[in-house]
Amino acid sequence: MLLAQVQQQTGDREAAAQTYRTLIEKQPGNLKALQSLAALLMQENRPTAAVSLLQDTLKLAPEANQAEPGKIDEAAVKLMLGEVYTQQNRVDDAIKIYDEVQAENAEDFRPVLAKAMVFKNQGRDAGEYDPLFENAAALAPDRYKDQIQQLAKGPVTAPVGSKAEADVIKATTAEKAAEKSSGESVEGSAGQSVDAATPGAEAPADAGAPVSP
Repeated sequence: MLLAQVQQQTGDREAAAQTYRTLIEKQPGNLKALQSLAALLMQENRPTAAVSLLQDTLKLAPEANQAEPGKIDEAAVKLMLGEVYTQQNRVDDAIKIYDEVQAENAEDFRPVLAKAMVFKNQGRDAGEYDPLFENAAALAPDRYKDQIQQLAKGPVTAPVGSKAEADVIKATTAEKAAEKSSGESVEGSAGQSVDAATPGAEAPADAGAPVSP
């Protein structure tokens, strides 16, 4: 994982993408690698490839989780997919994914927050999204409550959604990844640490050669 991050930061996107893919082939449930490769593909304006990556992972999940429970965190992967859909302005697809995650785990604040942001960015009536923000804040761990309240009060960020909202979701996803790799430093998308995954945090530079198809 560290090798791919170094390759990406030094501008060798092709090598970074291949390193991520190799890691994912060996560990299909590696959330950090999935998150980083999906982000890299989106930076390269390849949303179809990012969607395929995450959908293929979800197809593997039932069998993988039957053999080893929890091997692939389906909720986390679905949230990544919803974020990609949101960035593509595929709002209906994103909402469908978020509703699915929420139905599977009513205690997870992330799909509720994501849906609230989509509704807000669409310019819907506050009566539709304010209750979602309130529900998300009630469900979320204490360390995220202030950020959620800031998102509820903040400006609309249509059409691609809020970086702050994505950061909160990525932070909790990275925490889940850390549970599977104790002793390893927790990195978020493009090498961003969990502690840095807060509104306004900057990701490493992503300049470099484009990734080939």
